[in-house]
Amino acid sequence: MSKSFKGKNEKVKEVKFDTMEGIFVGDKSNWTLSYNKNAKRYALKREGSTVLSHISVTACKKKAVDKGVAWK
Repeated sequence: MSKSFKGKNEKVKEVKFDTMEGIFVGDKSNWTLSYNKNAKRYALKREGSTVLSHISVTACKKKAVDKGVAWK
């Protein structure tokens, strides 16, 4: 029996997304939310180190808000 892969022949959509800049009010650390075209994932980073990598921009934004980030 052969396996079925959902979405196997679907084309990848190009995502238009500008990097968002934010700041954590507590210690004034800089945060960024960007799209990695190679991994096809959104990356939430705090001063260079990745906090979260996810396929959903909404999930990344919610995680940042939970951590107290204010977007510029």
